[in-house]
Amino acid sequence: MCNLAIASKNKSKSEMTKAIIFGRFCPLHNAHLALINASSKLCDHTEFGLFIHESDPISADLRIKWLERFGVVHKIHINKTDNPYSDIESSHFTSFDLVAGSNPELIPIAKTLSASHFLWDPAREAMPIDSEQILADVPKHWNDLPDFVRIHAQKRMTFIGPESVGKSFFAKHMAEKYGGPHVPEYGRPHEKYRDKIDYTGAELAELAQRHSASRSAISLNAGPVLFEDTDELMTAVWSEMLIGNETEAIEQQITEPDRYVLYGADTPWENDTLRYFAKKELRQAFFDRIERKLNKHKLSYQTIIGDWQTREAESVAIAEELLSEPFTFC
Repeated sequence: MCNLAIASKNKSKSEMTKAIIFGRFCPLHNAHLALINASSKLCDHTEFGLFIHESDPISADLRIKWLERFGVVHKIHINKTDNPYSDIESSHFTSFDLVAGSNPELIPIAKTLSASHFLWDPAREAMPIDSEQILADVPKHWNDLPDFVRIHAQKRMTFIGPESVGKSFFAKHMAEKYGGPHVPEYGRPHEKYRDKIDYTGAELAELAQRHSASRSAISLNAGPVLFEDTDELMTAVWSEMLIGNETEAIEQQITEPDRYVLYGADTPWENDTLRYFAKKELRQAFFDRIERKLNKHKLSYQTIIGDWQTREAESVAIAEELLSEPFTFC
């Protein structure tokens, strides 16, 4: 383990060896993961020196959260970003066997620490990934980010509306167009396989929780925009439609996506065994309740009415608008 460091420090085989990787990790990307993996082959433990500057576009807390998956993080507040290694105080890093990274500036740091250096892919030939390029165009470089990082920049577009207005179709269709998977409505299979008894607020609150858990799991594999068929707000409206009153446990679960797309009730009814409110006046009442719920929670939304071609064109325009707006990691 850590052959270079052991040779330089003459450690016995029984002693644990440590590497340190310095960087801004803004954001943490797949080349960083490759470096961390290589370091783990050389030493027993890897720790991190995180450069922090007031101008950083990603918070230190979030970057620490990412790095702590792999080891201890040491904060290093820097005065300049062009050569952050000049702000390292060697007295704070006296127990490391290996200094690893891609920047040749780490070599004199390693010497100061009496450690070996591991200069990994300095010309970026193996993995030409650049943090500044990622920040400039997150969707273009989506696959250069690990799933647990990119979900912090991912946007969510949620389709809501009464039954038989295209929510399921367009959530799936848009994910296929822009990169999936999409988030299907958890309530449909729940309805299909549940015992045929009256709904309760407790059951609907549990349904909302399970939809949220499903969304979180799916988001790790989805694209820059996560397309979702209904959400907790819709479950809150279903509570009013099915049991006649609000369920506070559901109301508290409502979280606003980046875009709510509310489809009007002006499409032809397509019957199936899982649908409830076929009559025109009931479909409109459902739509009205959704609008009231959105307004109660002061949530923004865009309404689309018209035929299927109109719904597709306007949905695509909303997705394009989302993709054109800045992506931030938070």
